Amino acid sequence: MKPTAPPQNEFSELATTPAVAYLRLVRPMRAIAVAVAFLTAGCANDFSHGAGFPISSERAVQIASDELRRRGIAISPRWRVDVTHDVLITEAVGDIPTWLVTFHAPGGKFGFPRYRVSVYRYGGGVYDFLDSATFSR
Repeated sequence: MKPTAPPQNEFSELATTPAVAYLRLVRPMRAIAVAVAFLTAGCANDFSHGAGFPISSERAVQIASDELRRRGIAISPRWRVDVTHDVLITEAVGDIPTWLVTFHAPGGKFGFPRYRVSVYRYGGGVYDFLDSATFSR
């Protein structure tokens, strides 16, 4: 083969120049890596508290009542129910906005709530449940 002859196929220069091999192999891989990064970053959100629409305090009471029913706890309409904004501060995730729904038994001691349910303010999932009589979660 003469030195002035054109290459036989388009990849024949890969054997002679490593820079061309780098450009031909890495550029398509970079596009794939960027596409994978964008797709996985979209799934990285913590859907338990960061996704969804904000719920009202009335909806938070309904979700907390459903959680009590799911656990087999019956409450009467005479129970006092309080709803407050709450923010849980965690090191790993950051601030988690919740509704704190407290259920006070009629004639309860010192106004201490019998049950406390934390409900995510965005999405409405139950974050935490506390039974103050047994301190079980």
